[in-house]
Amino acid sequence: MSSTTVNFEIVPYELIDKLSKHPNADYYARITSMCGCNRNSPPDWPKYIAECADMLDELDENDIEFFAEDLLMPDAFLEMGFRYLTACGVSTFSVEGALYMFDPLTDELRTNPDRYVGDTAPSDVRAKAHSGAALAYWIEFNGTDADFEDTYLVERDYFGRLVDDPEGFEGRLGSLFLAVRHANASVVLGLASPVALVVGMGFKEAAEKAGVDVERARNYRPLWRAIEKMKQEMEAEKRKDEERVQAGSPYICSGPDCKIQGVHKSAMKACAGKCPLALKPRYCSKECQKKNWPQHKMLCKQGRTDGTQLAEALTSFLQPVDDTADADDAHVEDDDEHEMWGDGKTQRTPGPARIIEIPDAQSGETLRIISTTMSPREMRKFRERIMKGEATAPSPL
Repeated sequence: MSSTTVNFEIVPYELIDKLSKHPNADYYARITSMCGCNRNSPPDWPKYIAECADMLDELDENDIEFFAEDLLMPDAFLEMGFRYLTACGVSTFSVEGALYMFDPLTDELRTNPDRYVGDTAPSDVRAKAHSGAALAYWIEFNGTDADFEDTYLVERDYFGRLVDDPEGFEGRLGSLFLAVRHANASVVLGLASPVALVVGMGFKEAAEKAGVDVERARNYRPLWRAIEKMKQEMEAEKRKDEERVQAGSPYICSGPDCKIQGVHKSAMKACAGKCPLALKPRYCSKECQKKNWPQHKMLCKQGRTDGTQLAEALTSFLQPVDDTADADDAHVEDDDEHEMWGDGKTQRTPGPARIIEIPDAQSGETLRIISTTMSPREMRKFRERIMKGEATAPSPL
């Protein structure tokens, strides 16, 4: 008969309580860090989470919009852009709403002259806005033509952005070119963020499939060099393995309201789709993956792009070589899910350690339970029963 291993650790409750007040707060923290930090200089995660929680607590949507539109504060434009991009602290998710807020920092051609502050904003704020804009345009490119026509162009008109692009960048391919332009601009300003690098790699991959050598595009060499440096660093990182979870570990299930953590990376299964590695979610179970799919598919499910059309557009935009055609492959969710999760049977042999946290509002502490044999569903039910008073948590002493 196998036994269930349960470890306990007392951790502060305040932070978890703060974040729980704001829907998508974990996604907001993830995206802002992926757009705002150099890949090889990640933030101090507990400290960063605390800063995000404070920001969300102190300033609501109306406050930030006032600071941006009336006082023309660069930081406010940046903050509002990320809130639109993550649907956190605002009433709705909007890619074009995010770009409407990033434009005053990054793109004089696509914003009202009275709103433009890119000539006076600090370089670090502009760099983060360029990474945010790169992600927004990348999301548009990875959608479908129908998404672009029925959603993004409608939103673009609603926010007063130019529906007819001033440089002739049309449709999803236009968004691809603008994404890589912003990614490169971020690197030029000293911010080789995970998002900028992911967009650059995705752009190069699409170009290679279309038979176009983008290495000749001199204006984008800062981005190409940053990508090469990242590849070298990733090779070195493969030899290292993080052995334990620390407070604020990134190995947290991305399922809505799940919050099960993994002691090791192997406890959480990464999405098997074509989403960027730096933004790839991890899940404790197939159930959580399905719940998160509506939000995640914008980054994961790439629309098809005609290779010949892409090659012609690339040749015109970058003026490199060859225009052989090939098509991008779309991610087939069901096959990848089956490969990731197998037949779904749960075994009672010890496996990857997982964590749940049970807050105690009265004491201000959180009970952390670690198990190598309980399934994710059992752990969630166990947490729910304790919080409802239907079960008693063992004493950590």
